[in-house]
Amino acid sequence: MKPFTRVLSVVFLIIFFSCSSSKKKKVDSQWVPAEDSALLTENYVKLCYGIETVADTSNFMEHVMQLLNASDYRGCLALFKTKYPRLDTVIWHSGFYGLIIPDSNIQSYKGSRIKYNPIDYLSFRYNNFVGDLVNDEQGLIFTNCADLNRRAGKLYELQEAESTGLLGYDSFRTPDSVVARNAIKELEPLLEKDFKGSRRVEYMLAWAYLVLAEDSKAIPIYDRLIEENYYALPSLKNVIKYLWIKKRMGEQEKYVTICNKMYPDECLLLERYNQSSSDSVKTICEHCIRFGTQRDSIEASIFLANYLLDKRAYKQFDSLTNIYFKQHTFESYDPLKKYEEKFYSDAKILELFLLKKYDRMFAFQNSVHLKEADNKHDFKEYVKQLYATYMPANPLSFEDFFRKNFW
Repeated sequence: MKPFTRVLSVVFLIIFFSCSSSKKKKVDSQWVPAEDSALLTENYVKLCYGIETVADTSNFMEHVMQLLNASDYRGCLALFKTKYPRLDTVIWHSGFYGLIIPDSNIQSYKGSRIKYNPIDYLSFRYNNFVGDLVNDEQGLIFTNCADLNRRAGKLYELQEAESTGLLGYDSFRTPDSVVARNAIKELEPLLEKDFKGSRRVEYMLAWAYLVLAEDSKAIPIYDRLIEENYYALPSLKNVIKYLWIKKRMGEQEKYVTICNKMYPDECLLLERYNQSSSDSVKTICEHCIRFGTQRDSIEASIFLANYLLDKRAYKQFDSLTNIYFKQHTFESYDPLKKYEEKFYSDAKILELFLLKKYDRMFAFQNSVHLKEADNKHDFKEYVKQLYATYMPANPLSFEDFFRKNFW
């Protein structure tokens, strides 16, 4: 079963917690924790829906959701740290860290059969916004929002809708047309009924359209969300990435300009490099490595390492790759992590080849997990590719070159 299908199966089986539909600022006394900053107010639910309202910043939950809606995820994390200094950043099997709020930090709501933590939903929304964790892992965080005691209310209905659109952030790493079609089938009718005006649902729907290349439907939604500054940053990144994949650079330029104006400190690695001189590549990459998300940092590091190797800046290349090999401790199932592993292994062998350190190449290959070169025959074929690419004018035949320098 595909990761998308498996996660959806899990998510659809769970039942999500809901808030009371009572008047603003009123909650069932059974569900009030020791800290009143975790009240599930009507205004908070509106913010979760993406319905325009004014947040009460003295209410922690409203304040966090307001910041996320406005794409201020860094401010959101700072607020989390201020409120809960003992936040956990748990490493998952994908190799990425996700924000987890341990139960010991917070007074949980207690029900008749279980206890759950309403702050967990905020943790999910933060992780989903940043988009580092793979869908299986986001699904596990999502299930922590479950409330088996109460099965009604607006927040429950929203989370039920999110169980369809939950996987949207991952679209360009693992696009899935079946998931997108199912999402559209479920989400479109919602906007005609109780979810009318929910920008959260519209944002998920726009993703589904984009996966199916129905950009005539997706981009107008994104345009409006950007104009209203609701999830504007991920909306811009989704459109920019889509137009880049489709090689529609003229249209892409418009959104890059908007993004650079609205979020000058954000990482747009490929898009900014397309407009940049070679002198600025290192600066852009280092900025993304330092200030971007975990995925931004990985992509920027790969981009920079490749650039340095092309320029034969071996000392700088070694400094960057050594950081990777020191930190790389286990095999991940995430596609980007797998690509990262293969890139650094191939790049290091290429560097040794360019430096004519042939005696070290096979030893290095055996020290890393290179499935494409796990025996002498595959190694020889790989060297043959390098020879044809980087030494086309060598008078020696490849067989003579190989016998002379290897075995």
